[in-house]
Amino acid sequence: MQLPGSIPLFTWMGREIANTQDPDLPPHRAEELVRKHRQDYPFACLRRGPTGQYNCHGMTFANRRTWIGDPQDVQKFLEDDGYRQIKASDAQEGDIVVHYDVGEISHTGLVISVVQEDRIIGGQAVKVLSKWAQGGEYLHAVTDGPYAEQKLTYWTDRE
Repeated sequence: MQLPGSIPLFTWMGREIANTQDPDLPPHRAEELVRKHRQDYPFACLRRGPTGQYNCHGMTFANRRTWIGDPQDVQKFLEDDGYRQIKASDAQEGDIVVHYDVGEISHTGLVISVVQEDRIIGGQAVKVLSKWAQGGEYLHAVTDGPYAEQKLTYWTDRE
């Protein structure tokens, strides 16, 4: 059943995904959020400003069209849309990252670059594009940002 303020959204296997399109934050609240993120995560680069129209899952799986709130619906995308979990060392541009908080999917993002041997950190460096709840979209290292301390997995739909 489609919710008010939602769009028709289905996995490739035809399972319906509940979603909403929430209003944007008031301008003063959006500016506060941008300032806080700049202060807390100075190496993250703001790409798009705050919006309630979509969240990280909506960015990752629904092309920035809607807010997908149920972690089980994100799991449906992983199962139905041909994703498989891979090792971090196998991650490539275009793959996705999935963060877990207490065993439940909490955040997703897109891998935009991978440097296998970063001389500064001494290992793999992965950059992602992710949407921080009602905040903006940020380009950042996978080891930086509000979800960095959560369990991280990598997924691909490559053949």
